[in-house]
Amino acid sequence: MMNRYVNARTAGVLLLSLLLLLLTGCARSPVLLESTKASLTPQTELTEVPFFAQTEYQCGPATLAMVLNHEGVDARLRRADSSGFFARA
Repeated sequence: MMNRYVNARTAGVLLLSLLLLLLTGCARSPVLLESTKASLTPQTELTEVPFFAQTEYQCGPATLAMVLNHEGVDARLRRADSSGFFARA
């Protein structure tokens, strides 16, 4: 009876190892064609987007305020309390 569990465990470990080996073959850095690289702009500076400096735990609200203000919505940052929630104004 014990021998059956050892065989099943060994088969499971081998199957998992094979699966991981197969999946790691798919993981690689994306490769761009030379024609695509040549057509891309090396860098872009977005000067029309307003900047909101973020503080601790304010990355998301700062990003949202920048995007909304760029689109014409008057959005301002409010300070979050220690739990991460904003007080009603």
